[in-house]
Amino acid sequence: MKKRHLITFSLVLFVSFTIEAQNNYTLRYSYRSNEKDGDVADVSGCSISEKADVIIPEYVSHDGFKYKVVGIGNYAFDEDDEKNHYLQSISLPQTIETIGTCAFRECYGLSFLELPENIKSIGSSAFELCSIITTAFIHCSGEFYNDSFKLCKSLSTIIYTNPRAPKNWVATTRTYVPDKEEYSSPKSNLTSTPHIIEMITFSEHTFEYNGSVPNVTWTNNIEGYTATLDMKVLSADAGSHVDTIAAIFTNGEHTFSAKIPYRYTIKPAVLAAKVNDVSREYGEDNPNFNVSFSGFVGEENESVFTTMPTASTIATKTSNAGDYPISISGGSATNYEFVYEPGTLTITKAPLSAKVKDAQKVYGEQNPTFSIEYDGLKNGETAPAWTTTPIFQTEATTSSNVGQYAVTAKDGVPVNYDLKEIKAGTLNIMPASLTITANDATRQYYSDNPTSSFRSEGFVNNEDENVLSAVPTLSTSATKTSDVGDYQIEVSGTSSKNYNISFVSGTLSVTPRTLIASVGNYERAYNEDNPAFEVTYDGFVGNDNESVLSAKAIASTSATKKTDVGAYPIVVSGGLAINYDFSYNSGTLTIHKAEQTLSWEQELTGLKVGDQVELKATASSDLPITYILDDDTFVEIYYTGNKYYLDCKADGQTQILATQDGNRNYYSAARVRKMVVVGDGDAIHAIEASDIIIQGTPFGIRVTNAEIGETISVYSLNGVLQKSLKVEEKTTDILLPLDNVYIIKVGGKMVKLKL
Repeated sequence: MKKRHLITFSLVLFVSFTIEAQNNYTLRYSYRSNEKDGDVADVSGCSISEKADVIIPEYVSHDGFKYKVVGIGNYAFDEDDEKNHYLQSISLPQTIETIGTCAFRECYGLSFLELPENIKSIGSSAFELCSIITTAFIHCSGEFYNDSFKLCKSLSTIIYTNPRAPKNWVATTRTYVPDKEEYSSPKSNLTSTPHIIEMITFSEHTFEYNGSVPNVTWTNNIEGYTATLDMKVLSADAGSHVDTIAAIFTNGEHTFSAKIPYRYTIKPAVLAAKVNDVSREYGEDNPNFNVSFSGFVGEENESVFTTMPTASTIATKTSNAGDYPISISGGSATNYEFVYEPGTLTITKAPLSAKVKDAQKVYGEQNPTFSIEYDGLKNGETAPAWTTTPIFQTEATTSSNVGQYAVTAKDGVPVNYDLKEIKAGTLNIMPASLTITANDATRQYYSDNPTSSFRSEGFVNNEDENVLSAVPTLSTSATKTSDVGDYQIEVSGTSSKNYNISFVSGTLSVTPRTLIASVGNYERAYNEDNPAFEVTYDGFVGNDNESVLSAKAIASTSATKKTDVGAYPIVVSGGLAINYDFSYNSGTLTIHKAEQTLSWEQELTGLKVGDQVELKATASSDLPITYILDDDTFVEIYYTGNKYYLDCKADGQTQILATQDGNRNYYSAARVRKMVVVGDGDAIHAIEASDIIIQGTPFGIRVTNAEIGETISVYSLNGVLQKSLKVEEKTTDILLPLDNVYIIKVGGKMVKLKL
């Protein structure tokens, strides 16, 4: 005995139904309720006591709730071996969506099968070994498991009714399908010689549009069944169609329906569209183009057009006279194919009147380009296009006198206009413009006027002053003594028949003479006042002198009392006179160095150890004083603020020197030397015998009493080391350049000396 499988979800309840005249089976259900599926039930098992035709209801009730039956569970009808043959037939409701694995396996008594259209899946071995099933009606398009009909050896006829083939569908000896294009490749075959047969064969697939639904003949290919087709869905319109035909098949008490696709084409009828010929005048808008049609089916007319055909031409308002094709295109109608026949637009010439436009020119000029004025031009044109260009004629030449002359135009033929004649115009010759100009002239102040002259501009035809009625007269108001300025030169006194004469005055320009203003060279010492500079003049004419100057020239320099020594220009400027231009000759102010002296009214004897005395030497230049000690053993000089002090540190005497070496503006001052005595002055001999002595010499410095091996260092005032050497004897001489100040350091002693 095979093991039975019962799948239970939310609730399982076994209910016995008593079927009228047949109460030999009981169905079991498994129930589930959830938000997605609602209240649904699956048939989970069946108990059959005798042969039975089982009917599965669409709904089943339990405990007051109604459940929709949506599935046949796994092994639902795979009961004990000895009872499998009891199931004679199974009636499935439209609510069934799934048939589980082995659901009807080994149901040997099941000879007929019909699967409703809502089934989405059929499980593995669902109908395995249902060996006496001969015919299966499959209305669904769900998915078959590969071996759903395994070992169904008697299944010789399968009828598929759904337009869409189920996934993994199978074929057998006679497999009826609604559409071979959809049912073209089965997943597997149940027999070695499968045949896929369309339920209905249509005899015709192509028709000519005639305004009516096609009259179609067809053949029913399902043996034993009578077919009825509803052909009302067919279209009468031209085009390629795929319509689904509802078909009902009947065999005694069994009836089923199918949706049969029918592919057919209705060719459009040919409709001729012809443009009628038309004409218009050049420059006018194109008229409306009329189109006539032939070929309508029945009572149909232009109202069937989805797009009215459009007639057009390349001709515009500006197109030349002539014939132009009128093309037609763009028409569309559901059931018609257009054939187009073009027409012709004829553009005729427009009427035109014309006259030579009056012109004028100046005497002596070439004739102007003559033009024509029109009445009747189109399209904003200013002149017509010409087949033959008109020729202008006149007697006037470049030498014709002032007056009026006729101008004609002949032989002109316009392209787009009908022109009968061109009326004559008039050429008016005007006098030429002649300008007689007095030539400009120039002379200096206090000179005679030059001879005046004139020039003429505007003569034509190689003419000159000989055509004038008289020689022009020239005059001016300027005299020899007239001030500098511009004076008119007037011209007048002549005329000519063919010329309008304009007289243009010239200008006599009286220019100033040159007056030279000069200053000499001067010199002085630094810090002195500048001398008075004298300006002299050269170039006066006539009786003129400095009295005619409106401003005298002034000599000046940028140098002041405190300007450094050097040479500075003395510049002359500022002279003004009506009749003179100034030329200036500059001079030079040379500033030399100034002398300076030192004053030192101060007694430096009788000083005591500890005294600090301000040194008060002064220079007449106010330049700073430099003090130099011969020996700083007894005294030292120090500097604080802007003052020098003498610091007395031991009894003794020495000399002090006051100097001022000058600068770029002062020569150096004569030196002043004073004796400095601290105490009685005798201690110097003892100190000199035991202490270091540093003295200036004509060749440099001498250091005495320095300790052997001691280092002598000589520095410049800015601290740069000049010389350094070791003491080897009691007296050491060091050669140094003179006229310099040095700082000498030996051991703890440091002295500043000026050589």
